[in-house]
Amino acid sequence: MFKRIFITLILMTALILAACNDESNEDENNEEAADIPVEVAKTAEKDFTKKHTYIARTTPSDQMPVIPQGAGEVTELNVEEGETVEEGDVLAKIKSPQYGTIELESPMDGMVQSLNMKEDRPVSTEDPVAVIIAEDSVLLNFSITASDREFIAKDDEINYSMSAIDQEGKATVNSVAATAGENGLFVVEAEIDTSKNDNFPIGTTAQVQLEEMIQKNALVVPTAAVVNQGEGQMLFKVVDNQAVAIDVELISMKSEETAVKPVNEGDLSAGDQVVITGQTAISDGQAVRIVGEDE
Repeated sequence: MFKRIFITLILMTALILAACNDESNEDENNEEAADIPVEVAKTAEKDFTKKHTYIARTTPSDQMPVIPQGAGEVTELNVEEGETVEEGDVLAKIKSPQYGTIELESPMDGMVQSLNMKEDRPVSTEDPVAVIIAEDSVLLNFSITASDREFIAKDDEINYSMSAIDQEGKATVNSVAATAGENGLFVVEAEIDTSKNDNFPIGTTAQVQLEEMIQKNALVVPTAAVVNQGEGQMLFKVVDNQAVAIDVELISMKSEETAVKPVNEGDLSAGDQVVITGQTAISDGQAVRIVGEDE
């Protein structure tokens, strides 16, 4: 009787161990078959440029001071600062002991700036009583380094932005200095057409962006896709739900995008899907599952 019980216990133990081994093997097989979730983005072929930003100041494209013919007293003032006038408009009348009544005319079309006269107050011939500035265009003046002169030339269109008036647009380059100033920089003058903007501020600052062409028709990938590997770089592209390691050379890197060249020609093309998150959990040949927007 005792012998039968002993044999039964041995058989039951063997069955339990066998079942545990089957479950363990099944878990291992499931782990081996599991796909690693990754996010991907597509590569693109396009011109890869680099932006250089400079601070510019706005100045009038033309201006003329108004100086009385003779000293005297202002008997009549016909304009206010900021008012638009035309050439020949009488800005003021001045009673001069030497010349009698002087009609002070505007020397050009534009806006009255720096008005320095009041009725019943004396004026002299030493300082301008007003300045008339052009309104149809505004100049942007800024300085660039010698190395950046190759990115800009006369008649080029450049981008500018002005936070003071929440405006951006394009300006046309009038000139690039042939020689450097005392600070070693080259002065650039560009012109903004302001004929459709009556309140364009003078004397404010603007940001000017110049674009340097790094490479035309470059193969561009998200910077997040590039992985440092020893002294080189690589990335993973996804082919048939499998990660394929690709060695690349960096042409130029920016915060969001990087221009690359595959070490082996043909390994990477425009439109390929490259891994941008999940690289640390995969290796060459690893089965992956694409998640996220591009899934």
